[in-house]
Amino acid sequence: MLSDRTDPLGMLHRGIAAAIRRRRTAARRLLWRAAEAAPSRELAWLWLAKLAETESEHEYALARAILANPTNERTRRTLTALRARRNHSPAAEFRCPLCDLPESREPRTCARCRAVVRLDDVDVFFEPLDVDRKLLLGVVERLTRRGEARSVEDERRLALALLNLGELADALEQLRHTHMRCLFDAPVRRALDGLSRRLDQIEVGSDFETDVIDRPSRGALGLRDAV
Repeated sequence: MLSDRTDPLGMLHRGIAAAIRRRRTAARRLLWRAAEAAPSRELAWLWLAKLAETESEHEYALARAILANPTNERTRRTLTALRARRNHSPAAEFRCPLCDLPESREPRTCARCRAVVRLDDVDVFFEPLDVDRKLLLGVVERLTRRGEARSVEDERRLALALLNLGELADALEQLRHTHMRCLFDAPVRRALDGLSRRLDQIEVGSDFETDVIDRPSRGALGLRDAV
């Protein structure tokens, strides 16, 4: 017999209770686990849509709710309106997420801080990068000091800065935390899965793994608070 902690229905009930008590992080974690365990349970996806922190999360949760119950016309109308607003929104000017340099279009690397600006391909972070380390360390320090006041976008920026600095162990931890705050963010999830897989593949005793293990953590540098 499944316990309340592993039963999808029990996790759903606990997640809803946490949401009602305004414990958003716990609620999202429980509801996500309930939805993953029982994808056809519409109520879990509807609550996740209600608790979404980004438009992409909102859209994803609504789409999954419709898959679970195609007859829910209210959910379908909400999703249609959300997509219509997105499609009619003017294209925003791209700005580097780490140094805020404006660009007419999104580059692979920023011209100012020389950082990779996307999370799409984590393999690039396993090679030496010619980034402006002083600038990126300043970004890490500023974002770390914000603590619980960090927004979802701040969490992504912190993970991206750590990846560009080659702090892969800390980046992995930060990506896990970021994923819990934006569960449906595909680039974050791909980066988390890709980085976990690459680090797992590194043989014990290799020069790279030794470097990762021996490298001082943000905590040792005094840059990290509770994530």
